[in-house]
Amino acid sequence: MSQRLRILICDDLREQRLIAATALRHELSEEFEIAIEEAPDGQAALDLLKQGGFDLMLLDYRMPRLDGLEVLRERQRLHLDVPVVFVTAQADRDIVIEAMKLGASDFVAKEEFAAQRLPQVVRSSLERSRLRSDVARTDKLAAIGTLAGGVAHEFNNILQVILGQAQFALTRDEPERWKRALEQARDAAEKGARIVRQLLSFTGSSKSAPVKFRLEEAVQEALEMEQALARQDGVELRMTTRQSPVILGDRVQLVQVLLNLLTNARHACVAAAARGADYRGQIDITLDADDEHARVSVSDNGIGMNPAAMRRLFEPFFTTKGSLGGRVFDGKATGTGLGLSICQRIAAEHDGRIDVSSAPGRGSTFTLQLPRAHSHSRGDTRKRHKDHENDRTTTLVDPELKGRSVLVLDDEPLIAGLVSSYLGEKGLHCDVALDIEHARTLAAGRGYDLFLFDLSLPTGSSADLLRELRQQAHNSVPALAMTGHGASDSDQALYQAGFRSILRKPFVMSEMGRAVLDTLRSAAVK
Repeated sequence: MSQRLRILICDDLREQRLIAATALRHELSEEFEIAIEEAPDGQAALDLLKQGGFDLMLLDYRMPRLDGLEVLRERQRLHLDVPVVFVTAQADRDIVIEAMKLGASDFVAKEEFAAQRLPQVVRSSLERSRLRSDVARTDKLAAIGTLAGGVAHEFNNILQVILGQAQFALTRDEPERWKRALEQARDAAEKGARIVRQLLSFTGSSKSAPVKFRLEEAVQEALEMEQALARQDGVELRMTTRQSPVILGDRVQLVQVLLNLLTNARHACVAAAARGADYRGQIDITLDADDEHARVSVSDNGIGMNPAAMRRLFEPFFTTKGSLGGRVFDGKATGTGLGLSICQRIAAEHDGRIDVSSAPGRGSTFTLQLPRAHSHSRGDTRKRHKDHENDRTTTLVDPELKGRSVLVLDDEPLIAGLVSSYLGEKGLHCDVALDIEHARTLAAGRGYDLFLFDLSLPTGSSADLLRELRQQAHNSVPALAMTGHGASDSDQALYQAGFRSILRKPFVMSEMGRAVLDTLRSAAVK
């Protein structure tokens, strides 16, 4: 079916409106379903524009009540964002220039109405309008990414306090019920931290080094986040593990891919449920592998897709989601359409791919295929468990740390206090600065064994401060960085500035303790 094109022709001469309408219908009817409305003067045109829904306006210059230039000025004032082709009896250069300054996208002389010039001008104006919309949409997505990144940073600061205080309190000999409550608080904070890492991944501001892990762990994590919504929508999730392969990749990004596939499958089931009273949604997740590849298949019994929709499925901004949130047979682009295109890109970055099979009324199957890693160390899992065991033991003074001095710089007082308290119980002497100037003053007054600086400060750059201190009497003092942001290309510059390692909030306190100890040991060896 052709795209509908609604055009407003504004001219005080009826015969001129008829000539323009005839030319447009003759030249554009094969490309568009043309709908034309007419206005005999400028005020009538503005009244129609205020109602909305127009794709383009042909606007004559000489008219009673309001001429074409006055209409353009009023259109600007009212923020009526409709492309305008300005029409003049003769190509009056000054008038045309003024019209273009007022926002007209192009112009045409009346004597060119019957020729091919008018349809060509209309086509080019529509194309420019589409491109502007695409750029605006891209800018909006970038702005959303920036906002999400900022929210993630603030959220990480909050999580750091919750997580750190819960772990700190667990070192005390409190009744068992308090320990259980604090353990739950810690676990909730860790779950929030995972959500933040995914948010940073969605916005493109978090890059993780590839690690080996069992694909089943990523599937379980995605299922954990999808389970509540599936239950709410009456959709059953069933998982079958034929093999539990190990892969090498960015775990957070792959969880994102799996979550997107699960969400799409649930939406398809919801849409199918709206069409039949006896329907029950079901999603089967199958994990399998051969010698070379690991595969996760997500199969639903939803409404399915036709071949035309499947061919465009991985195009940016194409979506098959209709008003019910599920796939529709005609494949009209009514949603954002970013999810699957991003998922395919992530799969390709892992030397993998996403395959799809579907038919209307028979559901869909999406299969994520990735290269298999043939050896695996479960060290990460053991390390995480060990961290928790350490957090349940008493914080003892470490002989290697006793008497050492640390300058802690963080503009968030709660975090600065938390870090100082934990390191103090390890035997370190901690001075706290909440801004760069205070840190500079403290550093000038005494020698330190370690700098521990937050990276996101409103008063300046921690990296610049470290360079400055290293040029003075503190050139041999090792430094650690803390940040609520994900990994990025700028990390290399931080290492070049002199930071030995970067702690990413929220971190467990024992992780910070190990980083401090390792850094001091490394500095002593050198």
